[in-house]
Amino acid sequence: MQKYLLVSISFLLLLVACDSNTSTVTADTTKTQETTTKLSSVTPKGTLDKTDKMAQIAYAMGANSGIFLARNLPEFEKWGMEVDPEFIKMGFLESLEDKSQMDDQEVQTVLMAFQEQIKTKLAEIAQKQAKVTAEANKIFLDANAAKEGITTTESGIQYRVIEAGTGANPVATDKVKVHYRGTLVDGTEFDSSFSRNEPASFALNSVISGWTEGLQLIKEGGKIELVLPPELAYGERATPTIPANSVLIFEVQLLEIIKAEEKKE
Repeated sequence: MQKYLLVSISFLLLLVACDSNTSTVTADTTKTQETTTKLSSVTPKGTLDKTDKMAQIAYAMGANSGIFLARNLPEFEKWGMEVDPEFIKMGFLESLEDKSQMDDQEVQTVLMAFQEQIKTKLAEIAQKQAKVTAEANKIFLDANAAKEGITTTESGIQYRVIEAGTGANPVATDKVKVHYRGTLVDGTEFDSSFSRNEPASFALNSVISGWTEGLQLIKEGGKIELVLPPELAYGERATPTIPANSVLIFEVQLLEIIKAEEKKE
């Protein structure tokens, strides 16, 4: 849902921008009238001829708007901002025929106001969701901390040593080579070097703080499970695969510690 809500704002901005650009262009009156007459006189056939490229383009323009509206109108309705599809059709068709009942400035003003309504509603939803997520995180972390074999650090990392390893422990300035799997609390996998069959190498102090601290708890050759609260992971930032304020669970195998070469004088 969030994806489409973000699209809705962008779409409204695009509409406003298009109308703004339109109002600054001086059109040739005769040409405009000819185009309007052509639009109002052509009746599309019931079936799209997909061998006609321009027909496809025209249909795609309409379909793109229709898909957007079909996805977002129910959301607006949930928010108490019901948008009547009949007026959408009316505004679209009348504008094509140069018979719009609103001028460019009115269109811009109305859409900008609606955009602000959407922003306000999204902020309210985000605030409520953040509260729900925070409560769910606490329940999960409290339950996980009580499990046998789980240790909680002062910073809030919960970890379990799966294999102790026999080498040295890395320090923050080391570069490490690891295999890892990352999941959300519901088990959804969002990243895995195991799946790619290719280990990852990086400077330990260049990643999220939960990793920087957590990998120093295991020896080279060992494997550890890290449960990171949001503040030690991505916090309020969301990624395409990780929702904001997520608790992240990592299974990490420390394959190698790559010490930085000492500079020669």
